[in-house]
Amino acid sequence: MTWILLTLNVLVWAGLELSGGSTSIPNLLRWGAKFGPGIADGEYWRLFTPMFLHIGFPHLLTNSLGLIIFGRLVERYFGSFEFLVIYLLAGVFGNIASYAALSNGVGAGASGAVFGIIGAYGAFLFRNRSVTGSMAQSTLGGLGIIVGINLLFGFSVSGIDNWAHIGGLAGGFLVAYRIVPRAISMPSHELDEIAGDFHRPVLVRAPRLALIEGLAVSLITIIATTWMIGTAYPLR
Repeated sequence: MTWILLTLNVLVWAGLELSGGSTSIPNLLRWGAKFGPGIADGEYWRLFTPMFLHIGFPHLLTNSLGLIIFGRLVERYFGSFEFLVIYLLAGVFGNIASYAALSNGVGAGASGAVFGIIGAYGAFLFRNRSVTGSMAQSTLGGLGIIVGINLLFGFSVSGIDNWAHIGGLAGGFLVAYRIVPRAISMPSHELDEIAGDFHRPVLVRAPRLALIEGLAVSLITIIATTWMIGTAYPLR
C-alpha cells in the first residue's frame, strides 16, 4: 500500500505539471486543493483531495521520503488496510486543522498524512514499551526530536502549513492508539520452531471490531468538527 500511495502521488503531481503546473494556484484549486471558503460553502472533498497534491517537485520529494521511511514500518506492523485507514484519516484531520486555523490559505500536500503515520508509529512504540523496553524508549525519543525539529522549522519558515502537520500527527496517533498491534512474550517452547533458542515478542493484531469502532468514531468526529467550523467560519 505504501508503494501504491507513492505512485498515486507521483502520477497526480505529473498530471498537475502537464495541466498548468503544480505551483499554479488556479490549477491547484481545479484539482481540489484545500481552500477554506470553498469548504465552508460545501466543497467538502477539499478535506480529502489535498493529500494527493504537491506544490513543486521538492514538496513531492520530501513527503515521498517520509512516506517510504515511516509508511513501510507502520504498514508492516499494522497491516496494509489498517495503514491505509490511518493514512487517509490522518490526512483529513490535518486538513481540518488547517481549515480551522488558516482562513483563506490554499493548501496541498501529503504531509498531514505522513505526520499521521509518524503518530501511529509513536502510538505503537508507546503501547508496547513494557515489552520492547529501552529500544522503544530510545526510538520514541528520536521520533520526538524529528517531529520537534520539523514543527520548529515549519513555524519559522513561511509557506509551510504546520497546522496540517499538527492535526495529522494528533489524528494519526489517536486513530492508531485503539488498533495498535500488541507485542506479547510467548513461552520459548512455542517459538522453538520459529526462532530456535531465542525468545522474542510476537505481534498480535487488534480485533477487527476495534478498527470498525475507531473508523466510526473518526468519521463522526470529522463530520461534527467540519460542521462546527463551517457554522462559525472564518474563526478569526
